[in-house]
Amino acid sequence: MSGRGIVIEIDKIINSIEQVSTGKIFQTDVEPVEWEEVKAIHKKDGWNFNWKRESKLPARRLYKLVIKGHSELVNSHYGNFKV
Repeated sequence: MSGRGIVIEIDKIINSIEQVSTGKIFQTDVEPVEWEEVKAIHKKDGWNFNWKRESKLPARRLYKLVIKGHSELVNSHYGNFKV
């Protein structure tokens, strides 16, 4: 793949996410992302998505995948997951 984009591999379809290191399954929710959260997300933390640029586009609303009962972005605190 050349240019901009996200490369993913789908190895199975599940209605949740699976923690790679343990195989543990977590139920998820999708929630809107607030500007204060966007300001705290940085490329140096491993993100390949420009949250700030996307959040500034007109008529654009960003959402985040979270583990049920927690409001943090999935990969920001919990390690690597398969979605």
